Amino acid sequence: MTGKEGNKESHENLTARERDELNEDYRAKEKQLMGSVKKDKIEFLESLAREAECTAGRQNTRSLYQISKRIC
Repeated sequence: MTGKEGNKESHENLTARERDELNEDYRAKEKQLMGSVKKDKIEFLESLAREAECTAGRQNTRSLYQISKRIC
């Protein structure tokens, strides 16, 4: 048996309650992951914005254009 086949068969033998518990755990972990992804994206965009402000202050249009392309 390969990993996926064995996993599929083990889930077929679960009771409804066990399946619901697994789904609940999955949803909680997925929600945590999505929150982490959102937080990381915001931090990344804020760092690019700070970098763009510094670049604009130095009047370096080439770097500013490259940063704006990364944001969009």
